[in-house]
Amino acid sequence: MVAAKFDQAEFGLSLYYYEQSLKVRQNLNPSGHVDMSAILYMIGCCYEKQKNPKKALQFHQQALDIYEKSLPNDDGLRQKIVNSIHRLSIVK
Repeated sequence: MVAAKFDQAEFGLSLYYYEQSLKVRQNLNPSGHVDMSAILYMIGCCYEKQKNPKKALQFHQQALDIYEKSLPNDDGLRQKIVNSIHRLSIVK
């Protein structure tokens, strides 16, 4: 459902659902489980689509911090996060 809202460009609603998902994940595993990084990345994407690069960068950086602790450098989503951070760093 969340991905469908994102694909339909309903970024405010997507952001709400991703934030709710993050709260649930934090309650289940507050130690920074790798699943949280995917949610943080998508929250960053929502902020990026809403033209809020500073907020997007914050969430992408949080996602990358988790990924760096748990996944290899060649992971696909990790590379997307790095690319987003690079792109947003140029914009700000």
